[in-house]
Amino acid sequence: MKKMNEILIIATLLIVVSCGDQSDRKIRLGTQPITALMRQEVETIQIAAAQKKKVALLDFQADSSANAPAWLQDGLKQKLLRALAQSPQLNLAPSRFVGDAFVKLGISASDLTDDRAGQRLAAELNADVLVAGRFHMDDTILHVDVELRQRQDGQVIRQLSAQSAKADTLDALNSVIADLSFTLLGLLEEKQEAKPEVYADISTTSKEAYKYFIAGVEKMEQFYFPDAVPLFIKAVEIDTTFATAYQNLAYALINLGYEEKARPYLEKAVKYSHALSFREEAPILAMQALLAGEFYTAVQLYNQVIELYPEDDGVHYELGNYYFSVAHNYVKAIEKYETTIELNPKHKMAYNQLAYAYAYIGEIDHAFHILEKYAELAPDEPNPFDSYAELLQREGRLQESIRMYRQALSLNADFWPSRDHLAIAYQDLGHIRKAEKILQETLANSSEKRFRASTLNRLAYNELLQGNVAKAEEYLQSAAQENPENVGYKIALLYLNRSSAEYEKYFIDILKKETDEIGRGGFKGNRLLYLASWALYFNVGLDLVDNLLEMTIASSSDPITRRAAVAFKLIFDLRSGSTTEAENLFDQVTDHQTYQYAGPASWSNYWRYYFNSLQLAHKRGFPIRDWAAGLYHFGGASTNPHFQMNGTIAMAAAEHLLDSGDVAEKMLNDIGVPCEGDWKIIGPFDLQRGFHQQFWPEKIAVDRWIGNDKYSKAIITRRDELFDGYVDLKEIAGTSLNHAVYALLEINSKNFKNVRLRFGMNGRLKAWLNDELVMMKNVRGDAVLDEYITPAKLRIGTNYLLVRVDDIMGEIGFYFRLTDLDGNSVKDVQFHPATLAARSNRTTYYGS
Repeated sequence: MKKMNEILIIATLLIVVSCGDQSDRKIRLGTQPITALMRQEVETIQIAAAQKKKVALLDFQADSSANAPAWLQDGLKQKLLRALAQSPQLNLAPSRFVGDAFVKLGISASDLTDDRAGQRLAAELNADVLVAGRFHMDDTILHVDVELRQRQDGQVIRQLSAQSAKADTLDALNSVIADLSFTLLGLLEEKQEAKPEVYADISTTSKEAYKYFIAGVEKMEQFYFPDAVPLFIKAVEIDTTFATAYQNLAYALINLGYEEKARPYLEKAVKYSHALSFREEAPILAMQALLAGEFYTAVQLYNQVIELYPEDDGVHYELGNYYFSVAHNYVKAIEKYETTIELNPKHKMAYNQLAYAYAYIGEIDHAFHILEKYAELAPDEPNPFDSYAELLQREGRLQESIRMYRQALSLNADFWPSRDHLAIAYQDLGHIRKAEKILQETLANSSEKRFRASTLNRLAYNELLQGNVAKAEEYLQSAAQENPENVGYKIALLYLNRSSAEYEKYFIDILKKETDEIGRGGFKGNRLLYLASWALYFNVGLDLVDNLLEMTIASSSDPITRRAAVAFKLIFDLRSGSTTEAENLFDQVTDHQTYQYAGPASWSNYWRYYFNSLQLAHKRGFPIRDWAAGLYHFGGASTNPHFQMNGTIAMAAAEHLLDSGDVAEKMLNDIGVPCEGDWKIIGPFDLQRGFHQQFWPEKIAVDRWIGNDKYSKAIITRRDELFDGYVDLKEIAGTSLNHAVYALLEINSKNFKNVRLRFGMNGRLKAWLNDELVMMKNVRGDAVLDEYITPAKLRIGTNYLLVRVDDIMGEIGFYFRLTDLDGNSVKDVQFHPATLAARSNRTTYYGS
């Protein structure tokens, strides 16, 4: 299971729960160029960390006569560790590494009286200084002694003592740590001007609160969110100013679908974070920014923490999650996740996320290898096996995925993600009754509203697989009642029944609520662009969305969110015939640097409306060539490949609309995109038995059926109405529910070539090159350019690329690019479909 899924807000919530240090690399995760980039970043981090003083804090030893509570020994170490961690000049060895070093060397703390043992331990930990201590309680007085040993010879270079007679043991502990940390920082840092705040990194003075907090974090790392919530609640009940506990409580609640309940807890986290160190405050403020749609603000906060604490594995992990979930920049995500693992080889969630990132760029073998390492770290947890199964399922290996889901459930029969995914796997196989049985059992045993609502949604999907639209609506209505905060269920109802005044009112109410959210400074902008695209699709509530866009532009200081709102504002203004305001606003948000953090826009959510507006602008006499050129030049300056490619397509679209078809075709071919008219469409076919149900275009060799009049009559030789680089199979073939459609492209090559086939699709996809299956993605999502990439080989002469896309409902279509290994267009290749054109008995539209 991915750490981020369901909706963008959940997908972008990130947590900091650990800090770490660089170490020898324990696992080599690939030989691709991206790995080299990661190593370069790690080397930079190691240089920065090397400029800090490396300190190893050992366990405190209790005198044999110590009359002290059992928790005091660990409390001393943890509080001192966190106090020292606030110094940007110190690089602290994590406790787990210290323990591993003792085991490896076969020594104990008592052996450190021997200078040689201290020297060996310091060398093993690569530590400049070892800090060891002893403590005892004399009546009600707490005595603590600390000694510092140097790496060169293991000898003691300084001894310190502190004591406190405070009646409460915890108060005495805090007092002693305050004195010791102040003195130690003065000795270890180059300069110490003021007494530091103590415990800022943990933000609590209660050992009981901290105990519940750590237990809650452990539950969340295992994806047991229902179990984590009461633990965090207990922590903040004990310490009502525990900012990080409030933050994690909000995160857990949102993952369970309780967004409204989460809001006050996040507000408290922000309120109490201002008294903390920047190291702990920044992730809380970043979470607040992400929920508000202030993405660039969040990225800046993460980068500032990295600059101060480059060895902190947690913040690299956070930034990796941003690149993965928001920016969809999987290469950058891989760099951050591998950096996290380099710094902390036991960071379980980094392995989980890294596996998904590798899978998303087509390196599935790397992904499985990484998940095996994750399973070694968490052999008793179901999630490593659930993630393995989910990636198998994405690759269409459904029977294997079912076995792996069963293995996950053998570790925890109530692990909801695996039960949910198992039902989907049976749906993908066409085993509807098995899926329904699992879903009904899951529903009966679930109490959390997010789980119940999601299961009801799956049951609706099950009904759609059988063509039962009315029953599907009933389940969706129940899901919307169970979790009214999830707007997707209500939008799905309107999609199924466009004529329903009741469902239109649902959508209008959602827009009004969002307006209220922005007006009162709530989670502003978190669904705005998603809702704007659906308003355009349904042609409902456009005035409300236009107002929302204006409010966002006026209130948001985040360049990414503001620019996206302006981009939609341009579309809305085109519909009204006036673009002056949007053009002026766009000139104000042209900071190219921020585009490295911007996520790609999908065809469904933005580009179809942009290119539709370009057509509308042409009809109204606007200078579309200048507009398209503006997007093209901006894309080039942004160094964001997604915007660069769409800028080129926009330029080609303008030329096409201005009757310069040859120019348009050349511009597309220069980036490896065939003209939409080069594709020949076959279908639709009724899909009744799952993802692997076969139809004649894939069962018979292409060069046999294109020469057979029986089959060639079925070829549709026309393109869709919108020039946008996207092959809209729904429009061309007239699909509705449960349909599969095929598209065939003739690629003529002068030489044998190693190439990359790049796809982005609405629906599930299979692709064959010269009758050999080269890609299979059992994934439903929004089509994005270059989302899925696979290697292939062209032969000399004619090559046939057959693509199948299917889905239950919604859009069906795809993007395609043919490139060399570096992502550039392939030379000496033509897409002109001479053979197919000659065989077809329908009107042929050449080129675009």
